[in-house]
Amino acid sequence: MKRFKMIGILLMCFGYSSNLFASDNGLATCLVESMTGKERKVMAKWMFFAMAEHPEIKVYSKITTAEKDSVDSDMGRILVRLLTEDCLLQTKASIKLNGNNALYDAFGVVGKFAMQELTGDTSVSKAFSGYSKYIDKEKMKVLYTDDQGTIKNR
Repeated sequence: MKRFKMIGILLMCFGYSSNLFASDNGLATCLVESMTGKERKVMAKWMFFAMAEHPEIKVYSKITTAEKDSVDSDMGRILVRLLTEDCLLQTKASIKLNGNNALYDAFGVVGKFAMQELTGDTSVSKAFSGYSKYIDKEKMKVLYTDDQGTIKNR
């Protein structure tokens, strides 16, 4: 059953591995190493606030305009510092090599680390596994049986 609880966490954290920097030419590494844990939390909050704007989700959000502006301002300051100070050389080299996609790709990696900052919290992990009490365990056994019906990997 522990496997099923982990599915939600794995879906959220998909892609976190040592391969995160596989296509990185230094920018993503610099960005991640230059951000503090607090800044990664700001980024995760900024991402959450942006997702909360979706019409089907917005009804559940009580984010005020002032709160959104504050997080946008914090994120803007962090982004400018990272790109123009801490990681200037890597940013220029990456843009020269890959154009603006370099920024998109690098911040995709940073975003994963920002979310990891939040999903590592016990309360968040517990919330991600809340659905597991509704899993039909008998039906899920098919995932771990071979063609002869023998259960594997228990």
